[in-house]
Amino acid sequence: SPLTPEILSSIENLVDVEISTEELQAAAYVAGHLLKAVPELDNSGDRAEEDNVFINAVSRGGLQIPSHNLVCWTVASAAWVDSVPSGTIGCYKQLSTVVHMIAVHYEMSPMPCLGSCRVLANVLLNGVQKRSCDQRKRSASEKREATKLMRVSGKEN
Repeated sequence: SPLTPEILSSIENLVDVEISTEELQAAAYVAGHLLKAVPELDNSGDRAEEDNVFINAVSRGGLQIPSHNLVCWTVASAAWVDSVPSGTIGCYKQLSTVVHMIAVHYEMSPMPCLGSCRVLANVLLNGVQKRSCDQRKRSASEKREATKLMRVSGKEN
């Protein structure tokens, strides 16, 4: 599906995102994954030392420390995904386009290649899918607990 005016507006309305240290390190890890998956992705620029603590702890040697630009792009893309209603993300292709538009909007230099947009979109969609699955599991578990409590209290017909 095409980029709607609402989606374009939501990209423009992304503001400074506040994230925890753990979220920043996770974003750096994802950006490091991008570098490994898309070797032609430009990684020039400054690297923030705090971003590499987690990568160094979990890497088995294949991950690179990403540039600050790549980490910021990853954070902004994840923030966009978190900011829109779950049904808004239509498909992988659309999210790849949105991720690219975020890079354009923030005037990322150098501009990420299409391959890196696709990899980041895939990572973000996997995250959305896992969150949705976790929510369904929690909901089912809560429902079972409520049923058990009703049985114990004798209020079930």
